[in-house]
Amino acid sequence: PDLPQGMSRVEFRDPKIIRRKDGTLVALMTCMNEDGNGEILMYKSMDGFSWSFWKTLAKNDGKFGRMWECPDFFELDGKWLLLVSPMEMKPEGLEYHNGFGCMVLAGEYDDEKGIFVPDFDQSVDYGIDFYAAQTILAPDGRRIMIAWMQNWDTCLMRELSKPWAGQMTLPRELSFKDEPFTVEFDEEAGEYVVEGPRIEKMLGYTNLESEKGFVFFQKFIKENGITDMLEALGIEEGDTVRMYGFSFEY
Repeated sequence: PDLPQGMSRVEFRDPKIIRRKDGTLVALMTCMNEDGNGEILMYKSMDGFSWSFWKTLAKNDGKFGRMWECPDFFELDGKWLLLVSPMEMKPEGLEYHNGFGCMVLAGEYDDEKGIFVPDFDQSVDYGIDFYAAQTILAPDGRRIMIAWMQNWDTCLMRELSKPWAGQMTLPRELSFKDEPFTVEFDEEAGEYVVEGPRIEKMLGYTNLESEKGFVFFQKFIKENGITDMLEALGIEEGDTVRMYGFSFEY
């Protein structure tokens, strides 16, 4: 491939192709630099067959894990958002405890110059198994996201003889309006979602978004077990549970 100096020819993968307003195609590629950190490279094409390196969209300076995977880049509610899945992340406060998770960088983007200036970062999901998130633009204008319900720290590699190898999350709708970054289950997933109030009633604790609430939730699960909690709520196998920032499939 046409690579900038110092970039790995081995750790070069995960193309996401987007179309610019002038009709040209841009492929986002993840690549590892000589420091072992990930970068998002942009390649241009007029026909989808011949590609040439254009710009580096974003670089990881080591703050957000090491290698980055599975990029997605789009405009949402007046901001440009870059989704990436960092590997070997280190916790920062209540953020990035997954190790191998998914994060969003948001900021301004100059499409003519290919320059992205992020001024915001956040975890996309606070559960353990959420990785490689990708989005589509629905016909009605909603930005819908779905992800791999696994991560490299916890996944069990299946044998080729097995009929399946993991599964995907329920689709979610993204927004960047009332709060910096909001993820909600989309309307098509409604019947499969168990809303927060039922869990709040059983826990007897309502502010689960605070640091104290986060610790309380962890303590409750440790003492009572996730299975007993879900069964007490009447949640059946296959249901998806959502509790503000926390979400998991049972």
